[in-house]
Amino acid sequence: MAKKQMEDPKCFPSICDVRAEGCSRRMDAIIERIDMVAASQKASLDHLTKVIDLMSASQKNALDNAKVDMDRRLEAMNEFRSQLTKQAGTFVDRDYYGIQHQNLVDRSDRERSRLDDLFMWRSEMQGKTSWVNFMSAIALLVSIIFGVLHFVTNLKP
Repeated sequence: MAKKQMEDPKCFPSICDVRAEGCSRRMDAIIERIDMVAASQKASLDHLTKVIDLMSASQKNALDNAKVDMDRRLEAMNEFRSQLTKQAGTFVDRDYYGIQHQNLVDRSDRERSRLDDLFMWRSEMQGKTSWVNFMSAIALLVSIIFGVLHFVTNLKP
């Protein structure tokens, strides 16, 4: 507008032109402010995008580490389960143990009965032996007496 006035001095701006020019300046200021706010928001959005990307990468890294730890724990658990399975294979079955235990109890009872019989027989033999010894001692004593008597009777001539 200022150019028009310089070229044509008789031309005076109208109120509409002045108002339009003021509105145009205000619009330019508003647009400039909007551009500044948009640039600021874009910078904030870029910053937030970077923060979110970093957080996402950090969470992915933590998840990967947790997965590795979980795999290691599961592997240890599977190894432990395998050891328990192998160990369980060496255990005696309850039914088999019961049968074998009963066989041992029966055998022990039979052996105890045999031992009782042997002790009884030994006691009887000791009794018989002592009786035999007693009878042998009496027979020896009688023999000695007869021998002495025989010797004494044959000495008198």
